[in-house]
Amino acid sequence: MELDANGISLGSTPEDLKNRKKIITDFYAKWVISNPTKQIYNKSLKNFIEVRFLSIQETASKAAIRYKSTLAVTYLTEILENAVTVGKPQEPKKDNVKQKRFSNIYARYFEKQRT
Repeated sequence: MELDANGISLGSTPEDLKNRKKIITDFYAKWVISNPTKQIYNKSLKNFIEVRFLSIQETASKAAIRYKSTLAVTYLTEILENAVTVGKPQEPKKDNVKQKRFSNIYARYFEKQRT
């Protein structure tokens, strides 16, 4: 298994996927300790964004599929603080069970500057 400097696997084998999923869940566990309210103030919204456990479970499964998505999770605080709204808020799709609990859905964008 080939790893980057952060220990994130770069491949696409089941073992790589398992490695990335563990990195995401471990990262989130540490993140919650550092952010017990599970909220980050977003500069663009001028309001708090709340991270729900439900979204982390889904993220761990989906973001683990791609290396870049896993890497992005490790920048969670920076992304939540600096992402800007793209377009107008959308109403949840009526036939989508996962979207039913939301009143509006905002598309957010953040481009990480390479250092």
